[in-house]
Amino acid sequence: MKTRFTIAMAAFLLTIGAATAYARKLYATFGIPASSATYKSPTYTWAANTNNLMPMFTFANGELADYETLCFTFANISSEASVRVGVYYTDDNGASTWRQMGGAYYSPGTKTVNLAAFASESNIDLAKVTGICFGGNGGATDSQPASVDIVARQVYLDNGDFDPLLYATFGTPANNASYDDATETYSWTLGYSNLMPVFTFANGELANYKTLSFTFSDYKVESGSGGVRIGVYHTTDGGGGTWKQMGDSFYANGTKTIDLEAFAKESGVDLAMVTSICFGGSNGAGSVTLKPSEMYIAMDTSAIHDAGSETKATAAGVAYDLHGRLTKPNAKGMVIVGGKKHFNK
Repeated sequence: MKTRFTIAMAAFLLTIGAATAYARKLYATFGIPASSATYKSPTYTWAANTNNLMPMFTFANGELADYETLCFTFANISSEASVRVGVYYTDDNGASTWRQMGGAYYSPGTKTVNLAAFASESNIDLAKVTGICFGGNGGATDSQPASVDIVARQVYLDNGDFDPLLYATFGTPANNASYDDATETYSWTLGYSNLMPVFTFANGELANYKTLSFTFSDYKVESGSGGVRIGVYHTTDGGGGTWKQMGDSFYANGTKTIDLEAFAKESGVDLAMVTSICFGGSNGAGSVTLKPSEMYIAMDTSAIHDAGSETKATAAGVAYDLHGRLTKPNAKGMVIVGGKKHFNK
């Protein structure tokens, strides 16, 4: 026990002292909007064009300087309305100052802001940015507020680094299911047409990974035999997209880990031809708590550790600090997954 503790502490100290790069994505955490706006997932509403900013990211130690792009997606915007994003930063006089990032956005979809270009054009040191905020413009009156749909899981910072642990990004479920961002609950009403995309791949990226791990809790069955399932859509020789479930359905709360190579061998699915991974209900109706921060694909199967009551896969030879930063790409050390510490063998 003493030896294990000593090794663990050494790994922890190594992890803290060797920060070199950040994990690939940092997802938004929405704060309370200013007085002219409200947010009830997925809808942000504003009644005036001033005092309506909503915090999306906050930075205590200049972390924004480590990222390359800001990506965000919005939908269902009111007529004649637009949205804006911008930063609060500490200026040369020590005051907190607002600066908008580029122009206004009118058309729904996914938008990308090049942070280096913004810093150059605005003459702002990204290391002095303390927060990124979202706001609305136009289309709003006292009697007719404007609105737009935006959720935190579709807003993130990206630094372009390779990620040995790739976390899920939940898409919109099919018509017999829904996902509540506020409670992180996936619900289904029928055992078909209920799949929710959790990973998408444009260039066969899944072939680079070895395991898929996910955790669900608060499993409830409202009708039928219940169960949840996970599987892939893959392109066949004929060019069409075909669904293939990964193993059996799951009925018990906890963390599940799927060996992707074993799945490919048993199913005959070429992982390089997989275009998405989807999660769904197996039968009847029910619900589970499912978090994108607790679903990921990993590069290596050699370090699967028992952490109390659950088992999780970690990427061997990779260390993360408490903020999810990639700290030691080729050293065995501590990995933080879902806020829990894991030590590579």
